[in-house]
Order: sequence, then structure tokens, then C-alpha cells
Amino acid sequence: MTPIPDKRLAKDGERILAADIGPNDDFIPTTESPSGLPLESSYISSGGMDLQIGDELITYSGYSSTKPYGFTGCKRGAHGTYVASHKNRDTIYHMAERYNWYMVGGKHPWSRK
Repeated sequence: MTPIPDKRLAKDGERILAADIGPNDDFIPTTESPSGLPLESSYISSGGMDLQIGDELITYSGYSSTKPYGFTGCKRGAHGTYVASHKNRDTIYHMAERYNWYMVGGKHPWSRK
């Protein structure tokens, strides 16, 4: 998983980046509300507060469900991945986690998009 996440890690949600971000940004702006994604880690259900943009994993602590939409309190380069800049309109994936472990299997059928 480090320093580059395996492409087979499952995702269970996605949003679109609303603006370019640099490696020091801790707010990840989105084109639509992130509501519906977890606001706390859950041991059994679709818990976890990790995102993937490109080859970077990011942990968020909250999100704004009103404009400006986005993920707040972001810790960049989570789990030993490389911190990077990302471009407007890049896809932000929510990582599928169960029992505090990432799941494998690509994009799950219950994904929003």
C-alpha cells in the first residue's frame, strides 16, 4: 500500500475535486456535498475516513455539506503515501473499509457513481 496504493483497493464512494489543491492544503473542495460519507470511523459498517486522489491517501476529520463543499481537517500522505498536488476535476475516491481494514476488489456495486 505504500508509497503507492494498490489499484485493487476497493472504493465505495466518489466525488469530484472542485479546484486545484497543493500538498499543504487541508481542505479538499468538492463539486457536490460529501454528505452520506462517514463522519466517524465505524468498526463494522462502511466506516473509515480515508480518501484517495491519484496515488495519495488522505484522512479527513469532517466535511462541509453546505457551500463551499469539501472535506475538512485533511491529513495528507496518509499511511506513508506520497503527498501531491491535484488538479480541478480529479476524482476523489472514498476507500471501502470494514473492520478497520481496506477492502480489495475495485469499485463496489454500492458506490454512488
